[in-house]
Amino acid sequence: MDDEPVGYTGMAILLHWAIAILVLLGLALALYGSGIESEFGASLINLHKLVGLSVLALTILRIGWRLGHRPPPLPRSTPRWQLWLAKSVHVAFYVLLLGLPFSGWLLTSVFPERHPITIGELAQIPYLPVSTDMALAQTTYEVHEIGGWLMIILITLHVGAAIKHQFYDRDSILARMTPRRPR
Repeated sequence: MDDEPVGYTGMAILLHWAIAILVLLGLALALYGSGIESEFGASLINLHKLVGLSVLALTILRIGWRLGHRPPPLPRSTPRWQLWLAKSVHVAFYVLLLGLPFSGWLLTSVFPERHPITIGELAQIPYLPVSTDMALAQTTYEVHEIGGWLMIILITLHVGAAIKHQFYDRDSILARMTPRRPR
């Protein structure tokens, strides 16, 4: 299959790494900022929310891009269980990349003591058109927090698989998602 792409497109690679960096930043801001009871802590959580909404927007863009650009095939030698696991992890990533930011936005919107999501003093992200509801806020918080821990588990699996492919299998899986220089 000489016409099959060797790696992902430049746009897919850019979106992958931009989303990856933003997800790691968002997780760090949540873990660190949620423990600080001050104006500084509130600004870190606001930044966490902005990062999350950026992840949501880039993920929607990435899904749109993916619909028009098939990913490169995995090596034919890949065992069936690895194909299934890779596909499952990617689907779970997309669910979390959409669900975590949306649940955070919903949480901000339903929490009775609303804290706006602001872009400095330039703009404020609108709340979702929902009523405030403390019971829903508590449930949404729990879903958001569990989703965050699931994201950490998926990242660990994903990075572990990339390391395995690079250093144990010595195949080209990792190279498919790294930027390439034109010849």
